[in-house]
Amino acid sequence: MAAKPFTGQEWVCEGDSDTFRRAGVGDSWTQEQELWRWACADDQWKVVLGAVSETQLAHADHDAARAEYNEAASDYLALFFFHRARFAKGSPVGAWRKRRKNIVAAMLDNVQATNLSYQYHLDKALDFADAAVAASEMQGHAHKGRKSPERDWLYSRLLNIWTTRFNGKLTTGRPSNEKAGKRVANGPALRFLLAALGPVLRDDMIGAEAAEKIIKAEKRRRKLLAERAG
Repeated sequence: MAAKPFTGQEWVCEGDSDTFRRAGVGDSWTQEQELWRWACADDQWKVVLGAVSETQLAHADHDAARAEYNEAASDYLALFFFHRARFAKGSPVGAWRKRRKNIVAAMLDNVQATNLSYQYHLDKALDFADAAVAASEMQGHAHKGRKSPERDWLYSRLLNIWTTRFNGKLTTGRPSNEKAGKRVANGPALRFLLAALGPVLRDDMIGAEAAEKIIKAEKRRRKLLAERAG
């Protein structure tokens, strides 16, 4: 069975199935073909759709949008969980470097050994350790200078749902009827992003000002990709 990307007594197993539902909320994790996938509850999805206009909803494929939303959330939650777990007992790079050092020491101690099978397995262990060190370093570089690249990916995928599934625009604004010093970032794309992030980020939820920056960054990213493609 694949490792679960969630912990806590709030996740209750439904009978003998491979589905765990969060008590009192309703979102769930289900194992499908050796992968754990998250799914929002009906009430959570209604909140997300509540940030979409009736005109947009009338022309949208709700089931496809929900499936895409669940996929984006599943990937983010699993990546976040396992990335955090990697550092629960210290740096993974440091741990693999220590293992590699021990393997090299064993190889030097047994340089005159005639047991070819033992030497063969030490060589394979060294290859594996080298690969693990490289992989850990690559993961570290991906996070260098960035709080959470997997969260950036989540933002981009949710905004893609907004523009492709609901034909929305990546625009933001500030109500003109409020005082200049209290004009909070707003707009349809921003409201959708916040509604979609709620069930996923939960206690680590962002605010309107951060959401505005995310939308502007996504616009720049798409513009840059278009320029490179053209």
